[in-house]
Amino acid sequence: MRNIDFKKRTFLKYAIYGFPILPVLFKAKVAVGSESFPSNDGFISIRPFLDPKDWLDCNSKKPLKDHSYALINALKESNKIYLPPVKGYYLFQNVVLPKGAILKGESELPYVANDIKDIIGNGSAVSNFDSKCPIFKFNNHVSLTGLALYGNKNIDGLISATGSKVSNIRLSKCGFYNFRIGIGSLSNYIKVDVEDCNVSSNNIGIANVVDSKLTLSTINANVMYGIKLSDGANDNIFSALKIEWNGENNLYVKNAVNNVISASILDRSGKAGIYLENSEIILNEIIIRRSGGSSNIPKESTHIYIKGGNAIINNIITKSGRNDDGKGKLSPDFSIYAENDASLIISDSDLTGRRVDSVYEMSGSDMKIRNSKK
Repeated sequence: MRNIDFKKRTFLKYAIYGFPILPVLFKAKVAVGSESFPSNDGFISIRPFLDPKDWLDCNSKKPLKDHSYALINALKESNKIYLPPVKGYYLFQNVVLPKGAILKGESELPYVANDIKDIIGNGSAVSNFDSKCPIFKFNNHVSLTGLALYGNKNIDGLISATGSKVSNIRLSKCGFYNFRIGIGSLSNYIKVDVEDCNVSSNNIGIANVVDSKLTLSTINANVMYGIKLSDGANDNIFSALKIEWNGENNLYVKNAVNNVISASILDRSGKAGIYLENSEIILNEIIIRRSGGSSNIPKESTHIYIKGGNAIINNIITKSGRNDDGKGKLSPDFSIYAENDASLIISDSDLTGRRVDSVYEMSGSDMKIRNSKK
């Protein structure tokens, strides 16, 4: 048997004796780390800043009081505010969210919210106290998580505090309902990252976003457009979205470039599922169903309408159909309707989901279709 020298024996001795101490030391280190990063992550609750009567008001079936003062005062203490779930909803107006502010709540997001009653009992729900005023005014680097926001059809969901472009807004697990524009603004561009949100029952779901990323979200039952990109709303990535039942187009793009839509389902738009005018876009791995459900005009009864501009389309599947109950118009008439010098490259796609013809191509358009079913 080979002898172990003294130094090795000594090391093994102390290693064996010391081993039971190691888990204790490890636990102590974890405990110190836990104190450094407490479970609430530095958030303070809005509740201590609310008058007890106003807390009861938030938890009533019809809140009536302005709770803005509580959020304003809480933001003076910390930029990380927790809005605990309530039985009713919070009422705010014109609350300026400073740079770096994070508001966090816990909400069950309704699929649609056609009335403010639809957000009652859903958790951390918020509405505007004055219908003429926005709920929040945003500075750069603001994050919202877990809030159900119910607005007013004359007010946009993301209003700039300065009147200029707002950048680096982050929205996660939030609902935007009953706004003029759910995510975005008519008056300024927004750079925003959106994940796992529901944007429903607005006039327009999403608009005027730039350099933005939107994913894993539902954009549903908005009066006009699901997503509207126009005049400089460039350089956006949309992925893993469900865009459906929007009154006009699920996706409307005019005078915008460098936008990508992928891995998404677009269903039952009132007019063309995708409207493209003088724009550049990539559409990849998309299912487009039952477009043009409320239109009798041929160029509106189509999955994709393109007027000028360029589109690269890969791996899409088109399907015709009626409403979920089997009623309503069988649509669309066409899969692709192209005019006015439109340029398209279509590959590895199924364009057979139409009632009349797969492609309607007016003179002047340039269309290349490869390895696709028509």
